[in-house]
Parts: sequence; structure tokens; C-alpha cells
Amino acid sequence: MCVGCIREAFVSRGSTVLESGAFALNFAACAQCGSRDVPRSRGVKVVVEEEEEELVEETEFEHACECGHVVASHWHKYAVDAASRRWVMECCLCGRGADERATLRPSARGRSQPPPPPPVPRREDRALLSAIQVPHMLPGGIAPGESEDDEWG
Repeated sequence: MCVGCIREAFVSRGSTVLESGAFALNFAACAQCGSRDVPRSRGVKVVVEEEEEELVEETEFEHACECGHVVASHWHKYAVDAASRRWVMECCLCGRGADERATLRPSARGRSQPPPPPPVPRREDRALLSAIQVPHMLPGGIAPGESEDDEWG
């Protein structure tokens, strides 16, 4: 870890947690060579531990300059169990952050259910909806058999 390369060491990031990459705004310049290029990740180590009711994944790597100078060591932990998902990060460059989300939500009957998957918008669906709602946007102008006056009369 090199505090000479970093604007503010271990800045509080709230619920922001980075599993990879770097917090580029906190990087001043390499104290060894003066380069301002964002440090690269090197030596990535991932350890996964599966227990009966919990899965834990820990990731460690170094942020290093192109000259080989180590700017910071990055540590990230992800844990999931039946009730929650937790993320924790600690890095001199990226800062400290933690977040937790519920895995299950109660249903109307009192049983827990997994959250519904988020809708995936598709480009074709948006284009089709626009073409149905606004016929004059179809390729070629007004739909066959219609005129501009049909809407008003």
C-alpha cells in the first residue's frame, strides 16, 4: 500500500462495493514513476467456501502501476445464505464499503418467496410498441389503407 499514490486513504464508500476495477478518482499518480494511468489489477486470488447454509467468496488482488509499483491491496467478500446477501470491500485506493440485501421476501401467506426477476427490456419490444401506438412511424409513413384524416374523423 502506498499512500503517496492516493488522494485519500480508505475513503468511506457507503454501500458501494467493487469486486474488480479501481476507484480512479482517488488515484493521484504513481509515487514511483509519476504515471497517471489507472492502476491495473494483478495477482487475483479467489477463494470460495461452501458450508451447509452459507456460500462465501473472497477476492484479493493488488492495484499496480505499469512500472510494477504496488499502489494498494484490494479485498472483497461476498456471502450469501437463506436470509441475505452481503458484500464487504476494503482497499486503500477504493475505500471501505458494505452492503446487505434480503434474499427472500415474505409472501401474503406468510411463506418466503424469492424476489421476482427484474424485467429485461428488449429493443424489439420497444420498437414494436412504438409502431403500434403511432402508425405514422412505420417505415414508409402512414399504414396501408389509412389516411392522415382517419384519426380525426
